[in-house]
Amino acid sequence: MISTYLAPLDEIDQARADHLAFLGGLSEAGVLVSAGRQNPPAGGVVLLDAATAQQARDLMADDP
Repeated sequence: MISTYLAPLDEIDQARADHLAFLGGLSEAGVLVSAGRQNPPAGGVVLLDAATAQQARDLMADDP
């Protein structure tokens, strides 16, 4: 999954702790391969172990 920030970076950073906790849950579930913020911080990348693109979208649906 590749995201592009649509809000100012200060607003994005306010949700970062919740986002990282969300990613922690994906890691505990065994579906998170890797994740990180783009540099410069224009979005992020999340690599998932998912069978289909729809499954990956469903896994990311509750990301804060």
